[in-house]
Amino acid sequence: MQTSTTKEVLGSTPPAQQRRIRLRSSRRWRFVGGVALLAGGVVLLAAGLLQLLGLLRSFRLAPAMAWGYATVGLAVIVGAAAFVVLKEVLRQRALVARGLLAVARVKGESAKEKGQGGTHCVINYEFTDTKGRRVEGRAQVNRSLYSGERALALFVDPGNPRNHILAVAAMYELVV
Repeated sequence: MQTSTTKEVLGSTPPAQQRRIRLRSSRRWRFVGGVALLAGGVVLLAAGLLQLLGLLRSFRLAPAMAWGYATVGLAVIVGAAAFVVLKEVLRQRALVARGLLAVARVKGESAKEKGQGGTHCVINYEFTDTKGRRVEGRAQVNRSLYSGERALALFVDPGNPRNHILAVAAMYELVV
């Protein structure tokens, strides 16, 4: 059986007319899949721990099997959390590396309670994209990084202005 190469399939189609086809799932289904994965991890972890504590009497497992359930459940939870964090880190890195630098006008701010890492505030801002449209945004920023400026730098994806991040809210530091 012969397999056809990309060149044979496309024939003499000029490169300008060739399109790369990408299949993407919708955000809703990715979200549902992530929630299902986390729920499964929590159930496995809980079942293993409850069995080890002797509180789950509906079925008996050997202690090694209960430890296995607990370990797999914890690994699924940690893996899903790491995936979510890594995805955001990569998104921010791409914006900082390839995005356009723009100036946002601060419309308002509101203080939040002390949380992990210090006091936070929520900043409402707006900026104008490359086509002259006004885009509004909102970001939570550590209070120690924001001192009440009325104009802030942000990185914008030129193809999708909704994909942006304030420089003070990024995980990366801007060095000029």
